[in-house]
Amino acid sequence: MRNLIKIFGVVILIGFIYIGVSNIRMSNNKLKFKEIELKSQEVKLKQLDERYQEVLDKKANTEAEKQEQLKKIEELEKEKRQLQEDLSAKLDKQQAEKERLARAAKKASGAQTVSALASGCEALRSQMLGLGVGAHEIDSAIKLAMRESSCNHNAVNKSSNACGAYQSLPCGKWGAPGTTEYLQGAINYARSRYGDYNKALAHSYANNWY
Repeated sequence: MRNLIKIFGVVILIGFIYIGVSNIRMSNNKLKFKEIELKSQEVKLKQLDERYQEVLDKKANTEAEKQEQLKKIEELEKEKRQLQEDLSAKLDKQQAEKERLARAAKKASGAQTVSALASGCEALRSQMLGLGVGAHEIDSAIKLAMRESSCNHNAVNKSSNACGAYQSLPCGKWGAPGTTEYLQGAINYARSRYGDYNKALAHSYANNWY
């Protein structure tokens, strides 16, 4: 029953991760659309500046033409201020959205790591139980694997070249990591040296190796 609850918890966690990633993708699409809007706004500002310059360059000979020119200048300046305010507001909104997305992506990445760790450890638990590790020591066996490799069969220690979920040294002395031969070798080692996984874990906590 406890294993079923843990599996159910992992499934729920994966579901939340999927929803989170989907939301991030949707938000990224919205950001791209906003970037297109911003570019359009910038183009409008550039066109407005060109029109403004045309009005200034146009020579006004009569008083009426001067008044008309001043009126157009005021209208263009008003339109420009409005465009600049809109652009500034959209830039602020875009920046806030980018920051929110960065936080969401970081959270999703952390959740994916937790999910991968949980699923890896649950798979290892099933393997170890199948090889005869008893209920009284299975939790210690998995905690030891978490300390050694985060339950990763492909883990390799860069300094010592120890490898696998239980970090065999030298790598290969228990066979290929992840195989039944490897795990049986890890079990035999823990039992011959410490008696069981509870004592092996206690030694790991005390000495930071086992």
